Amino acid sequence: MQLVKFETQGESHTAMVNPDQVAFLAEGLYGTSIHFASGEYVICHGELDDIAHKLFGPKPASEYLIASTPTAPS
Repeated sequence: MQLVKFETQGESHTAMVNPDQVAFLAEGLYGTSIHFASGEYVICHGELDDIAHKLFGPKPASEYLIASTPTAPS
C-alpha cells in the first residue's frame, strides 16, 4: 500500500492518502478536495493537476477524463 502525504486545511495540517481509495478530486471554493468512496474528504493546499500528479503519476490532463459514458447492454 502506497501512501501520499498532503498539507491540508482545517484542524489537521497533514494527511496521508492511499491513492487506491480515492473516488474523485474536485476544485472548490476552499481549495482542491480529495474525496473517498466512504463519503469522507480532505481539502488540500495545491492545484488540482498537481495533486492528481502526486496521487496517480504523470499523465496528460485528458487521460484523467472519462472518455465516454458506458451504456447498458441491449
